[in-house]
Amino acid sequence: MKVHHLNCGSMRLPTYPLVCHVLLAATEHGLVLVDSGFGTGDCADPRRRIGPVRRLTRPALSRTETALHQIQELGYRAGDVRHIVVTHFDSDHIGGISDFPLARIHTTVAEARGAVHAPSPRERIRYQKAQWAHDPLLV
Repeated sequence: MKVHHLNCGSMRLPTYPLVCHVLLAATEHGLVLVDSGFGTGDCADPRRRIGPVRRLTRPALSRTETALHQIQELGYRAGDVRHIVVTHFDSDHIGGISDFPLARIHTTVAEARGAVHAPSPRERIRYQKAQWAHDPLLV
């Protein structure tokens, strides 16, 4: 197994810069992503996909920073990604899910429940992406 470290979301917060670090594991059974960073849809329509929080985080939204682009640069195809392990549903961690429609999505029950049954206004903003992501089988 080979693990690649990907920067899938440079952000320029007023206080300090951040990146969304994504892991890509190349296994004998296909590719596994840990988180997916910002995706091509985020780059194309940040207002709808990321929402007002983009004004605070100021993401670069460069197509070259998407997991899809970086995976293709490594010689793989989107269909080679078999699994995506989602650590949490913040937009900079799940935006690229829609770039891999064949991947099976894995997350915790608590995170999935929070995305579906958002208990507070803050959580509704945090989990807005779960509403547009392709219909994953959450395991």
